[in-house]
Amino acid sequence: MVFGLLIVEAAIRLNPSLLPDELIPMLPKTARMEIAAQRGFFTADRTVGEGMLFHWKPGTEFADKPWMTIDKNGYRNASVPDGKTDVVLLGASVLAAGDVAVDLSARFKGAGISAYSLAMGSYGPFHYRDAYRRYITERNIKHRAVIVQVMTPYDLNKSLT
Repeated sequence: MVFGLLIVEAAIRLNPSLLPDELIPMLPKTARMEIAAQRGFFTADRTVGEGMLFHWKPGTEFADKPWMTIDKNGYRNASVPDGKTDVVLLGASVLAAGDVAVDLSARFKGAGISAYSLAMGSYGPFHYRDAYRRYITERNIKHRAVIVQVMTPYDLNKSLT
């Protein structure tokens, strides 16, 4: 049994990707923070914000997700809109699509439609509202459409708590 545990320990230390996400909180703090950062999870040194609104620190890079570009507002975009965009995207981690190289905003751009994504693993609808206010309406960014991705019951539960 001890030999088996040593093999598992060695395998996880040599290849942390073998460790399921659900077990990360059980690790010592330094290992937990390192693996969480590598996997693109929220960590105190990579996110900023207050209240219901937070985002990645501008320019954050992810070693295992080189396709993720974080703009100066802290969201996954190549750049921020310069006064206008066709579509604003609001939603949680599913819309942010950190595990894929081509997200929805890139697909819009590929079709010739400008898009700005404020998607982020979030506290739910209040995060979407606050991000929209701060980065779109308060900055007078002109836009033709807003797409809000709601994950029920996830988002509804978060709005109640």
